[in-house]
Amino acid sequence: MKLGALARGVVAALSVAAVVAGCSTDGQPVAATLTDPKVDTAALDTGDFPTQASAPFGRAADHHLHEALRMGDYVVVPFEVNPDLTTYETPNGGFGADPKDWSAFGTVTGVKPTTAANDALLGGFVSSFGNPESTTRTNNRLILNTMVLRYRSAQDATVAQDTIYRTYQEVVAKNEPHLVVVPLEGSPGTFVRYYQGSRFKQSARIYVTAYKDYLLVEKYDGPVTQAAAMDATVRDLISQQKTLLGEFTPSPTDEAPLIDPHSLLIYTLPAGDTPGGAVWGPRGMAHRQGDPQDIFTVLDDTKSQTAIQGSAVVRSDTPQGARKVFDSFANDMVKDGTYSQVDSPPGFPTATCMTNDTKSNEFVCMMTLGRYYAQVEGQTLKSAQQAVSAQYLILTSADQNAH
Repeated sequence: MKLGALARGVVAALSVAAVVAGCSTDGQPVAATLTDPKVDTAALDTGDFPTQASAPFGRAADHHLHEALRMGDYVVVPFEVNPDLTTYETPNGGFGADPKDWSAFGTVTGVKPTTAANDALLGGFVSSFGNPESTTRTNNRLILNTMVLRYRSAQDATVAQDTIYRTYQEVVAKNEPHLVVVPLEGSPGTFVRYYQGSRFKQSARIYVTAYKDYLLVEKYDGPVTQAAAMDATVRDLISQQKTLLGEFTPSPTDEAPLIDPHSLLIYTLPAGDTPGGAVWGPRGMAHRQGDPQDIFTVLDDTKSQTAIQGSAVVRSDTPQGARKVFDSFANDMVKDGTYSQVDSPPGFPTATCMTNDTKSNEFVCMMTLGRYYAQVEGQTLKSAQQAVSAQYLILTSADQNAH
């Protein structure tokens, strides 16, 4: 696991959450709850970065998009059913009820979104990962896209499944003898679509399941010789996905959800000209990483939540947990061989800064304070040092007893 993977999570979250309502960065000062005696606050250079927590974020401007982002914490990450699936692929992320954002629907199902969505689709979340061979053209590559779509009602979800099924059957009727659409054995309510024939060495199998208000769609691209194993993997995934959705509590339809219900996003740095941000649990963060299994494990073991905006701030269950997050990211980053350590910020010897040896304009600084871990990026060492120094001052007022 590389620390840079968490940084990519900051960028990815902003790309899908940009339309969520932002907030002012002029928060009111609160009493300090924890400081680091090794930090010389008088020597800190914070540049133009804010040094106080943001004002509360309020409720989301786009109800359905924010619900889709929340649902990401309850969507199976492909490595959970096949540990080889750890290479980040696209599409990946959440989308709301706006049809212009439904491209992932067509990518995974092979059907035009409006065909099976219309006004009943509230949004969805998709996660995509492949095996190490997924970036090659060999016949050993595997890529799994798993998507959860939320509809207004169970009837709407069933209608969507039926519509997709009929669309596939229309292709068969148009003289496509190699297309097969059949029930998935061992998974009641699921059908699978695939191509068969001697000329098909690699084929995408698409699985569609209506479940309560949701439509579960998996697209598994792999060798036809592994079809039985792919079916078994998806059967396992569907079972796990149903369990996770049983733990998901949608927000009331008449009131937009809070963007930052646990008051964690307020401690991140703002995202400059791009308003917005999101808070993720371990599974939500794992969807957007190049090392999903390792990141999920450390965040889950430490009972951590992650807020991502202009910086990433992780709140663990204990100070020891925050330090474990720090050590995991920093150690693997150095072990990867891409990064090397550079100077800590003036007055802040307990912060660690690194430079990407393959890129001249990528610097990362990280720190912990009590239950909080923070990571920032900068195009220069000075900007990264200033950002992490400002992040320290913000976290001195962070609630160390938050739940």
